[in-house]
Amino acid sequence: MLGHGLAARITDLARRAARALDDHRRRRALGRELADLESRHMLDATLDDIGLSRAQVPGLLDGFPQRQRLFRRMLARLGVPESRIADRAARNDLMWRCTVCSAGQRCRAWLDAGRTRGNAAFCPNAAAFKRLAEAALPRRR
Repeated sequence: MLGHGLAARITDLARRAARALDDHRRRRALGRELADLESRHMLDATLDDIGLSRAQVPGLLDGFPQRQRLFRRMLARLGVPESRIADRAARNDLMWRCTVCSAGQRCRAWLDAGRTRGNAAFCPNAAAFKRLAEAALPRRR
């Protein structure tokens, strides 16, 4: 019989492995979708519609979908509804910074620890997230 601590670690490892496999599948599917758009000569128009360039595609694929999760977790932690970011270009900029951010492990650890302060030390979106969080607070009369 496994000790509770060991069983929990094995369960966590299995969960992380399943997520990594799912992330890999999703990344490959996105890569195939982009390749299909390229073969139909629609890639540039599609990238233009979402505000990305061809040069950004490798970064997009590298950071997808795990950085998308971190982005959403950070918004939720700071009390910012995703709908608060109405401006599409601003949302794309924020998401892009998360996608290519080099502090993914630090961000994940910060979020996993349940913190609500101190993200400015590593997060390139911290100031924007703070403004969004402050704007989401109910106004006092």
